[in-house]
Amino acid sequence: MRLALALALVLGAATVAAAAPEDDAAALFGEGQRHYDLAEYDLAIASFKAGYAIVQEPLFLFNIAQAYRQLGDCDDARRFYKSFLRNVPAGEDPDEQDKATKFVEHMDGCKVTAPTPDPTPVLRPDPPPVSVAPAPPRSHTLRWIGVASGGAGAVMLGASGVLAWRAASASRDLEAMCMPTCDVEDIEARDAAGRTDATRALVLGAVGGVALLAGAALVVLDLSRAEPAAEHLAIAPLPGGGAAVTGRWAF
Repeated sequence: MRLALALALVLGAATVAAAAPEDDAAALFGEGQRHYDLAEYDLAIASFKAGYAIVQEPLFLFNIAQAYRQLGDCDDARRFYKSFLRNVPAGEDPDEQDKATKFVEHMDGCKVTAPTPDPTPVLRPDPPPVSVAPAPPRSHTLRWIGVASGGAGAVMLGASGVLAWRAASASRDLEAMCMPTCDVEDIEARDAAGRTDATRALVLGAVGGVALLAGAALVVLDLSRAEPAAEHLAIAPLPGGGAAVTGRWAF
């Protein structure tokens, strides 16, 4: 006698005769269907398998396949759909056999939804070197001011020398003009011109000397502030840890 079973899940209902030894199988069928309705597919599979061990009713196999399909286990779902088709009597439940056949075709193109680990390690490239932009060139304003000041001072000292030479030359001319006699007006004019040149030579010499010394001081100050400037600096991480610093310097 066959067990009275309701065709579970999507197959509809089917009625079979029940026998006392098959009561446990019927209870397991109902238990499996409740687990399935609660989306407890692992428990549903266990109940359906236990029921099939008591009564080899093909509907158990179909329900097991349905639960495996819900879990995304395509291989086991395909296996139990085919098992159902092998065990269902010929000509019995043709609609259900047609549905099972279509599920088998669907499982042939099914992909397991559970992720599979990739044994290949992921190699991450080393991070690119971190480049530091070169510092802007330092201004040398003091140096150029010092050079200009020193140049002006040198010119003034040169002019002072020329005026001093003219003053000395005028003094020698005065001495020559008064031997044995001299013209007073001419002597006074030449004497005034010589004194003027001497005064100018003194002023220009003093100003030129100060300008020259100030220019030299500014140049020395600028040179004392000069530091090696990094023309290019790069920081690259090392594979074993730490970092390497490379660069070019201009002085």
